[in-house]
Amino acid sequence: MWESNFNTISENMVVDCKDVGIRLQESNENTLTQNIVRNSGVGISVYIANNNTIIQNNLINNTIEVGANEWYSRQWGNDYSINTWDHNYYSDYNGTDADGDRIGDTPYIINPDNSDNYPFTREIDFNSPPKDEKLEHDSFAEFSSQVIGFFTSKIGLIILAVTLVFVGIILTLVILSKRKKA
Repeated sequence: MWESNFNTISENMVVDCKDVGIRLQESNENTLTQNIVRNSGVGISVYIANNNTIIQNNLINNTIEVGANEWYSRQWGNDYSINTWDHNYYSDYNGTDADGDRIGDTPYIINPDNSDNYPFTREIDFNSPPKDEKLEHDSFAEFSSQVIGFFTSKIGLIILAVTLVFVGIILTLVILSKRKKA
């Protein structure tokens, strides 16, 4: 895209491009999302382009995963374009994921002015629910499992029995007090 603004490029499979898979050149305010760019020269190139959002894309086995104004900046001494890079998968990311949440513990550095602070450590499966929905579901399942585990433990059973006896005593007292009034 050259001198194109306010566009959305999504759900494309770009494979085996000799030069560049997706290029934004002098293009601003665009959104690239859920694209797969594989085995190309440069996966995504952003050249003299600002305020673009590049989110949830898979960049796989490209010679260079991301090109962002390298030649232009070195040639003319200008600053890099500023864009939002968020939750993309880069096959050359070599950071860690200590907590296993599929998000790297360190940013994927694109250039001095741009980084993806939440790079995915595995390819994104665009056919599954978004990550947040999975976490809510997993958190509820984990909580339910802990509650069931507690009430089936020895202490949980004792607490449950004492609670039931206490509720029984209160109900008996309420019934007896109503009979006395009648």
